[in-house]
Amino acid sequence: KEAKQLGMSNFGPKGLRRIDSELRKRGVTFHSNQVQFSLLSRQPLFNGFAETCAELQIQPIAYSPLALGLLTDKYTINNLPKGPRAILFREFLPVMSPLLNTLREIAKNRKKTVSQVALNWNLKKGFLVLVGIRSIDQAKENAGAAGWSLSDAEELALDAAADKVSKSLLQNPNQSD
Repeated sequence: KEAKQLGMSNFGPKGLRRIDSELRKRGVTFHSNQVQFSLLSRQPLFNGFAETCAELQIQPIAYSPLALGLLTDKYTINNLPKGPRAILFREFLPVMSPLLNTLREIAKNRKKTVSQVALNWNLKKGFLVLVGIRSIDQAKENAGAAGWSLSDAEELALDAAADKVSKSLLQNPNQSD
């Protein structure tokens, strides 16, 4: 059997165009492309990636949509994760207050968790989410991001709060242009 659709990862806008053109010559559809994307890694909204996906009808998929756990509201500067993530969290948590506060406010009003709101923001932007889970409880919580949608005002509030965060996660260095 021959593949008729392919999903890829880490192709930027120019790479999407090159690969899509080659695949079409072979009768294959470039179906999806996963890239790092979250409220702390929004480069795909600004570098032409999202527009190129829409134009070429390629489904964008966000990996690390909870920014390695920074957008779960489960950690504080006094309660850091174990291992190397603690260094990252120590750097980011102090500058994330506007974003976390907005996430908490929307979560409270929606009767959702902060994680669910952060994941739903990805969905609202047109990205499917690829979420790592370690337990049934995490799977259930993450599933709570589906079946509803942020209002336009909530989306804009999250965008504005993310704009106030003075740092952003580095994009995967393996991503093409």
